Amino acid sequence: MAEPVTGYAASRRGHARTLKFLVDDEGLKSSRDLMRQWLDRTKTYAQEHPHILIGPLRQAQYEYLRSITLFVNPDQLGLLMLGAQYNSALGDPPPVIAPFGSGCMQLVPLFQDLSVPQAIVGATDIAMRRFLPPDILAFTVTKPMFEQLCELDENSFLYKPFWGNLRKARGLTPL
Repeated sequence: MAEPVTGYAASRRGHARTLKFLVDDEGLKSSRDLMRQWLDRTKTYAQEHPHILIGPLRQAQYEYLRSITLFVNPDQLGLLMLGAQYNSALGDPPPVIAPFGSGCMQLVPLFQDLSVPQAIVGATDIAMRRFLPPDILAFTVTKPMFEQLCELDENSFLYKPFWGNLRKARGLTPL
């Protein structure tokens, strides 16, 4: 009876199957080499607690918060992208990114540093798009970005003519 494959050999075999699935079956990259490079470069999420909670934002759980995902229409996405840029300085990490990855990766693993105010435009994974309305995308933010967005005040674009005009054009009450 053959010994079970373990360790490095098992890892390489699993990696080869993953590459075959993602490239040959799913067609997500043009070559196994490109997919291998992407897999090698992508960090995995290091779980800090025994459970991951996905649910509504609750004040009592705020200390455990890693990211917040807002499901938005294109107008709301534009507003949030502007909000993400509002406090961004030249040389800061990009405040909004749209990296390659599966839908679930856009909850946390694609952020390089959760302490940086940053957002990901998501829900672009065509494997899961059928579960969302056609005009909805996701805007996932780190805790610092969420706090920056919550601090937008009357001096910001929220209270200037562009947002009011857009709301009026959509039949909504201007702020």
